[in-house]
Amino acid sequence: MIRHHLFGAAHIDRIGTLGGATVLGASNPGKFSETVGGAALNVASLLAALGAQVSLSSVVGNDPAGDHVRAVANARGVVFHSAAGAATLPTATYTGLLDQAGDLIIALADMEIYASVQAGSLQSGPDDWLLFDANLPPSVIAAGLERPAGHRAAMTVSAAKAPRLRPHLHRLDLLLTNRAEAAALLDAPVSGGGLALAQSLGACGCLRAVLSDGAQSVTVLEDGHCFSLPVPFAAVKDVTGAGDALAAGTLFALGKGAPLADAVHVGLAAARAIVAHTGPYRADLSDVIGDTL
Repeated sequence: MIRHHLFGAAHIDRIGTLGGATVLGASNPGKFSETVGGAALNVASLLAALGAQVSLSSVVGNDPAGDHVRAVANARGVVFHSAAGAATLPTATYTGLLDQAGDLIIALADMEIYASVQAGSLQSGPDDWLLFDANLPPSVIAAGLERPAGHRAAMTVSAAKAPRLRPHLHRLDLLLTNRAEAAALLDAPVSGGGLALAQSLGACGCLRAVLSDGAQSVTVLEDGHCFSLPVPFAAVKDVTGAGDALAAGTLFALGKGAPLADAVHVGLAAARAIVAHTGPYRADLSDVIGDTL
């Protein structure tokens, strides 16, 4: 079986949902929930839920939050490797605020600890799928992509961190991104649209990419050709982790030998299941999307 090794974020997610119309600059009634998340851990957890063999290298603090992150990862079937870093720093947190419709208003990422990750502590095998998220320092991403692997993938994570992947596009077997993050990576206007951005990624040496745009069509780049796939309707409860689910489903299907277009359909089914659910993880994901696997 193909194994997946992921390198990147594993932290505490705090999600607040407003109970009424959004009023900026004022106190808004609502509710907070807390769970374990982070792009790499979200993808790893969903891959494990789909039946893949998964390990994760990340850094957490020497604190109760770090103990909780490790315990949850292991309980989900993810083998957690503690990468070398400044464990004296607190475990990272992501705090997001959602409106009544479940759409993100603003988020705050307290993730200083990821800047301390040391490249030599990453673990993987030569025949595996490797996935890096852009929370890692540029030097760690560069060193990680030098490792022997069957396939290499990367996630842009955010517009602020996406440019970290710019020098490495030609070394990736797959880039997972969205319109805003791809625009930031390319230093291009967001208004250019998915197809234009995908074409620009190809011109920069990227062979394959999956570029999402919320509820709009997903744009796929494959060996210089671009095409769009429709996003199935979903009753949205919480958008947190939708992109991570798209990545997990796509990587799982690719690991089983599916063509990229078919793999993206699996990813879209996973994303649809996640947005209809509260939080970025579902233990029953394989059952929910079974018809697409």
